[in-house]
Amino acid sequence: LSLQTGDLQIFKGRYSMHRVTVTQGSSPRIIALPTYVTNPYLVNRPHHAEAFYGRSMDIHHERNLERVDNLTD
Repeated sequence: LSLQTGDLQIFKGRYSMHRVTVTQGSSPRIIALPTYVTNPYLVNRPHHAEAFYGRSMDIHHERNLERVDNLTD
């Protein structure tokens, strides 16, 4: 797959083999993370909340061990 600056990629994150390259030139990399859950009890893991939003809350740590997909990050 030959990608060019400005191309849009949509893929299923951890389920798809992918890599991230270093940005070059003056074009910034823009990342949109559309996410959803079907279980309102689930929240991001603490390290995800900190990486994306700059902080984690008590609820992230309290529910950290509960994963229904059995995947590790």
